[in-house]
Amino acid sequence: MLAPEGEEALFEVGDRVRLTKEMRNDGTFPFAKTGEILVPEGSEGYVKKMGYFLQTIRVYEIDFIELGWVFGCREQELELVEKAF
Repeated sequence: MLAPEGEEALFEVGDRVRLTKEMRNDGTFPFAKTGEILVPEGSEGYVKKMGYFLQTIRVYEIDFIELGWVFGCREQELELVEKAF
């Protein structure tokens, strides 16, 4: 899918990224209580792929290797740690 006009993706597959705010369960993750912290702020992971929600919201699939989970994150929730080669 193409990005909305004039908007470049900030991250690419393979980039190492850091979560800028904690991720809490909004009720859609079945293995934790609603409101429970799923991924703490500062956790690092790698971009596995990128897609869109409702064709306008860019979402990155992040593999938080140390936690053993993969979650979707929006651009404003992430910062670049290391660019993929």
